[in-house]
Amino acid sequence: MVDNNWISFLKNIISFEAFFFLFLFAGLYNNHEVFNVLPINMTGVMAIMTVGWAFFLWLKDEWQWTAISFLLLVSYSILSVWLTISLFWSPGGSHAIFKTFRFWSISAWAVFGFVLIIGSSEERLKRFLKVIFISSIVMTCIIFYQYPFDGPSFRFAGSNHILPGRLVGIGGLVAVYLLSQTQRRYKRILLLIIFFTKISALLIAGSRGPLVALIGAIGFWLVVLSQESMFMKLRIGQTLRDFIKTGFVAGIGTGLMLLQFPNLIEKIPGIRRSIELLKLEGIGFSLQRRLQLWSYAYDMWKESPIIGHGVGGFYAEHNAYPHNIILEILVEFGIIGLCLVTIFVLICLGRLYVSRKAISPTKKSFIISFPVYCFLAASFSLDIAGNRIFFMSVSLMCVSEGLFKK
Repeated sequence: MVDNNWISFLKNIISFEAFFFLFLFAGLYNNHEVFNVLPINMTGVMAIMTVGWAFFLWLKDEWQWTAISFLLLVSYSILSVWLTISLFWSPGGSHAIFKTFRFWSISAWAVFGFVLIIGSSEERLKRFLKVIFISSIVMTCIIFYQYPFDGPSFRFAGSNHILPGRLVGIGGLVAVYLLSQTQRRYKRILLLIIFFTKISALLIAGSRGPLVALIGAIGFWLVVLSQESMFMKLRIGQTLRDFIKTGFVAGIGTGLMLLQFPNLIEKIPGIRRSIELLKLEGIGFSLQRRLQLWSYAYDMWKESPIIGHGVGGFYAEHNAYPHNIILEILVEFGIIGLCLVTIFVLICLGRLYVSRKAISPTKKSFIISFPVYCFLAASFSLDIAGNRIFFMSVSLMCVSEGLFKK
């Protein structure tokens, strides 16, 4: 007789949620030398695979369209149509056409695959969060193990630190959520250790954007909780004591390591650049480049504030994307595009507001903080089509009533 634990393990590994995660984070391994040899794009492969899986689940009647799904589809389609119309005045050429295709296909599936399949049951969502959390722990270990202490920056499977950092940051947010759901002391200590380890990994990898996004999302989480009558039920005193104890142990360990390797910080560019930023000794090339691109984007938007320069317009002018999702929307799709994105977000937020009484304060805080994290991360890197995780995280608020009950 097969052990139930092994069955549960296999369900987590061989599941729609696991493959959907591989689709969302295909950029982690898409540039690996193995896939570079093959004439395939793993993002497209995983998208086709999960769409086929979703069709099979539909035949088994495991999901169906709902009213809120149709409303979300209409809102997203209108935004996509406006993006397509902007091709008429875009100078982006083939890049703009490909970007439009990505938004209609890959980004759309990130939203509706999540809403229709993962959002169909609490079990599926828990499995999805479990896959993210475990994967983020694995990535944290890889950062500590593979990081070249004398190299320029962390790289994974041919890609830079952006997506690994985002994954670790999301895992840190899930750790905080799990921390708010348990009162067992050993679990809280373990989760705090995992959380601080992820913070260290972000510093080592030089992923300052995800680090800022994680801190901002946790701060927003606490602000939301402060408005709830159940705020004190989180055992704030106990949490602070656990933080102090864990921080004390981490501080001793860090001190001993620095005594053994006094030049350790100087050999880790990620930490060194973060310290230099805090000391205002220099903003570094990456941040300087982002500030420059933000300035270019703002100047371009002022030239055509209502309709923008069309999809891919900024890339055609500067051979780069603005590294800020709001500025990208404004410069390429104008105020009209920003309003359409806002409507999409408000539909999801409105759904959460309607079902707010059925959701506990801690879970409600996580539901809101997750898209806040993804938005802050999208304010530093990737373009609107590459930030499909942001749109997916916003759609979590649409399915929250049936998944997050008190």
